[in-house]
Amino acid sequence: MTGKKVLIIGAEFNNQGAYLMLRAVAQGIRQHLDGTPVLEHTVGNKRQKRAVGALGLAPYKLTSRITNRWIQQAACNIAGVLSVHDIDVVLDASGFRYGDQWRSLDLALTAERLEMFSKLGVPVYMLPQAFGPFDETRDISGRLLESSRLVFARDPQSAQYLTDSVREKYLKERIRTSPDFTGPLKGSFPSGYSHLSGAVPIIPNWNIVERATSPEQVRNYKLALAGIADAIRDTGARAYGLSHEGPRDSALLAEIAQLTRAPFEVVNGLDGLSSKGLIGSAPLVISGRYHAISSALSQGIPVVAHGWSHKYRWLLDDYRVEELLVDPYAPPTDQIARAVNLLSDRRMRERIAVAGEQVALDVDAMWGSIREELEEQP
Repeated sequence: MTGKKVLIIGAEFNNQGAYLMLRAVAQGIRQHLDGTPVLEHTVGNKRQKRAVGALGLAPYKLTSRITNRWIQQAACNIAGVLSVHDIDVVLDASGFRYGDQWRSLDLALTAERLEMFSKLGVPVYMLPQAFGPFDETRDISGRLLESSRLVFARDPQSAQYLTDSVREKYLKERIRTSPDFTGPLKGSFPSGYSHLSGAVPIIPNWNIVERATSPEQVRNYKLALAGIADAIRDTGARAYGLSHEGPRDSALLAEIAQLTRAPFEVVNGLDGLSSKGLIGSAPLVISGRYHAISSALSQGIPVVAHGWSHKYRWLLDDYRVEELLVDPYAPPTDQIARAVNLLSDRRMRERIAVAGEQVALDVDAMWGSIREELEEQP
């Protein structure tokens, strides 16, 4: 399999969870598939692609305009990019894209691209991600399964959504489960932030505010985050805000800073690896961001996890700490007490670390399944 060009779909540089997935997939391609990662034309610039060791794919418009394979490849070669005909494997790492909650996105377009590669004879694999429900997007789930050799759900509920969405036995047999694959990826502690080593990051998610059904829920969420920061400071520890996504999370942190009793530092602009490195120094993490929670748990760090979909519950289940899922709209006093109690819970850290060893083994097994399936192809 050496030298295979492996296209990554669904991961990108802007959202730091998606960036962690991109780096983890690129690492997996090299370590487990002996291949070279390739990124779509719209993902990152040349400098960013070089930084992760990825080649570039020509715009899909070129594929439709130049239908002759050899002319298309020659034109791409001159432009210094790859043609769709140069791709040997496709890995979809969308995280959480396919399902009714995202029906406003152009899911059909992504499905069409996976179908295109499948028709070209390129094996397609859906890497571990959350799926469903598919009450209003059932046709999309069927097309994904038809196009893919293997489909990995990150949790049993996502797998069940997929299974229930199709009738054909051969499609159901393509569905597997495997945990989030970013866990084994190591972070990198950012320079200039040594003063935050050992401090507690508070990582909000603007989605939680958007999905609230009343002003009271919004107020509870913001007051809980501010109250946790103050309560941690009262124990002699330090808390700060960490934006894991972008401007909307940063704006939310600015509001939290106005609600705390003392100055509250807000960290913006770190990439996913640097954020994971910073998280790795913490005794506790407060987060509504899935991959920030994964970054903490994979390093043996307890969390107060604020979830808004089924993917959060199952991530905690992977690390055998389901009780760490906290209703973000619960009374602030209850949330503050949970955070303070976790701050010095060494047994919890030990539980998480033991479970994390199994998660890493399961991720290795997922990559092994893809490699084995590829090697069986003629």
